[in-house]
Amino acid sequence: MTQDYIIHSFQDTLYSCLMPYAKQFDYRMPNHSIIYVRTGSLMVEQGGKLTEVTAGNYVFVKRNCTVRITKLSDGDTPYRGINLTLHRPILKEYFSKLSKERMPKGFSAIDATATILPKTVQFESLFTSFMAYVDSNQEPSEELLGMKTQEAIMALLDVSPEFYPTLFGLQRGVENRHSSTSWKKTSQKT
Repeated sequence: MTQDYIIHSFQDTLYSCLMPYAKQFDYRMPNHSIIYVRTGSLMVEQGGKLTEVTAGNYVFVKRNCTVRITKLSDGDTPYRGINLTLHRPILKEYFSKLSKERMPKGFSAIDATATILPKTVQFESLFTSFMAYVDSNQEPSEELLGMKTQEAIMALLDVSPEFYPTLFGLQRGVENRHSSTSWKKTSQKT
């Protein structure tokens, strides 16, 4: 059988995938990732919990878990997705520059392995900027990917205060724990 799907890796941080048929992978997630489903749909399964991500949506997948990922085409339209990996050294660097006084207190890390993210201007802008590189198979500079990764971190922190302990590995209080795996944009006073 010939390989008729295409996966491009840009500096082991940004990935694009074109899959003309349904394909299932068991994958160990060593790093946090944000995946944008351009066309088709994506199923993320872990521990009996199934999260479906449809075209035009974003999902955050936590690190240090094994997931079953199914990429599904939509009839004649192949699955197309963009994945941004959030590597630990970049998260550590970002955390070291955060004002500790501005960090929300009393929140625990997100429990869910896969979390549907809200459609925000930040995520739309971020992934739209990647499309020109992905569609032309042109590698963005290391500096640009670093800045875009910081932009992604800021976008996640704007979604929910639970992303602070999730991204940075903080073990804080248990108040205000949410069991939901999706959010609407919340206003956050800092």
